[in-house]
Amino acid sequence: MLISGKERVGNDGCPVGSLSQEVHKSIGCHTDVLPDALKDHHGWLSEQFRLMGKKDADALAGQFFSIIQGACLLASSFNDPEIFVEQGERLKDWVKSL
Repeated sequence: MLISGKERVGNDGCPVGSLSQEVHKSIGCHTDVLPDALKDHHGWLSEQFRLMGKKDADALAGQFFSIIQGACLLASSFNDPEIFVEQGERLKDWVKSL
Protein backbone atom coordinates (compact mmCIF):
# COMPACT_ATOMS: atom_id res chain seq x y z
CA MET A 1 0.00 0.00 0.00
CA LEU A 2 2.73 2.44 0.95
CA ILE A 3 4.84 1.70 -2.11
CA SER A 4 1.87 2.40 -4.38
CA GLY A 5 1.68 5.82 -2.68
CA LYS A 6 5.40 6.45 -3.10
CA GLU A 7 4.94 9.85 -4.73
CA ARG A 8 2.94 11.12 -1.77
CA VAL A 9 5.45 9.64 0.66
CA GLY A 10 8.30 11.19 -1.32
CA ASN A 11 6.66 14.59 -1.12
CA ASP A 12 5.04 14.56 2.30
CA GLY A 13 6.46 11.70 4.35
CA CYS A 14 4.19 9.48 6.42
CA PRO A 15 1.14 11.33 7.74
CA VAL A 16 0.76 8.99 10.72
CA GLY A 17 4.44 9.22 11.65
CA SER A 18 4.41 12.99 11.25
CA LEU A 19 1.29 13.35 13.39
CA SER A 20 2.78 11.14 16.08
CA GLN A 21 5.96 13.18 16.10
CA GLU A 22 4.01 16.41 16.50
CA VAL A 23 1.93 14.93 19.34
CA HIS A 24 5.12 13.89 21.09
CA LYS A 25 6.64 17.37 20.69
CA SER A 26 3.60 19.08 22.14
CA ILE A 27 2.63 16.83 25.05
CA GLY A 28 5.41 14.32 25.51
CA CYS A 29 5.54 10.61 24.87
CA HIS A 30 2.38 9.12 26.30
CA THR A 31 1.29 6.00 24.47
CA ASP A 32 -2.31 6.55 25.52
CA VAL A 33 -2.50 9.61 23.24
CA LEU A 34 -0.65 8.28 20.21
CA PRO A 35 -2.83 8.17 17.12
CA ASP A 36 -4.76 4.91 16.98
CA ALA A 37 -3.46 4.32 13.47
CA LEU A 38 0.10 4.14 14.79
CA LYS A 39 -0.84 1.72 17.56
CA ASP A 40 -2.94 -0.32 15.14
CA HIS A 41 -0.09 -0.62 12.63
CA HIS A 42 2.35 -1.76 15.29
CA GLY A 43 -0.16 -4.21 16.75
CA TRP A 44 -0.95 -5.65 13.34
CA LEU A 45 2.74 -6.09 12.56
CA SER A 46 3.35 -7.78 15.91
CA GLU A 47 0.51 -10.19 15.24
CA GLN A 48 1.90 -11.06 11.80
CA PHE A 49 5.28 -11.92 13.30
CA ARG A 50 3.55 -13.94 16.03
CA LEU A 51 1.69 -15.88 13.34
CA MET A 52 5.08 -16.60 11.78
CA GLY A 53 6.04 -18.21 15.08
CA LYS A 54 8.45 -15.48 16.14
CA LYS A 55 8.90 -15.20 19.89
CA ASP A 56 10.34 -11.69 19.54
CA ALA A 57 7.36 -10.49 17.50
CA ASP A 58 7.10 -7.10 19.21
CA ALA A 59 10.80 -6.36 18.64
CA LEU A 60 10.54 -7.44 15.00
CA ALA A 61 7.47 -5.24 14.56
CA GLY A 62 9.40 -2.33 16.02
CA GLN A 63 12.28 -2.94 13.63
CA PHE A 64 9.94 -3.22 10.65
CA PHE A 65 8.09 -0.06 11.63
CA SER A 66 11.34 1.82 12.23
CA ILE A 67 12.58 0.94 8.76
CA ILE A 68 9.32 2.09 7.17
CA GLN A 69 9.30 5.36 9.07
CA GLY A 70 12.98 5.98 8.34
CA ALA A 71 12.42 5.32 4.65
CA CYS A 72 9.48 7.76 4.68
CA LEU A 73 11.61 10.42 6.32
CA LEU A 74 14.51 9.99 3.89
CA ALA A 75 12.27 9.84 0.81
CA SER A 76 10.56 13.03 1.92
CA SER A 77 13.77 14.80 2.97
CA PHE A 78 15.49 14.05 -0.33
CA ASN A 79 12.24 14.37 -2.31
CA ASP A 80 13.05 10.99 -3.82
CA PRO A 81 10.28 8.37 -3.67
CA GLU A 82 12.64 5.72 -5.03
CA ILE A 83 14.40 5.65 -1.65
CA PHE A 84 11.14 4.44 -0.19
CA VAL A 85 10.67 1.84 -2.92
CA GLU A 86 14.22 0.53 -2.53
CA GLN A 87 13.89 0.22 1.24
CA GLY A 88 10.50 -1.44 0.82
CA GLU A 89 12.03 -4.08 -1.43
CA ARG A 90 14.86 -4.67 1.05
CA LEU A 91 12.31 -4.95 3.82
CA LYS A 92 10.37 -7.59 1.89
CA ASP A 93 13.58 -9.58 1.44
CA TRP A 94 14.35 -9.28 5.16
CA VAL A 95 10.90 -10.61 6.12
CA LYS A 96 11.26 -13.52 3.68
CA SER A 97 14.61 -14.38 5.28
CA LEU A 98 13.01 -14.75 8.69
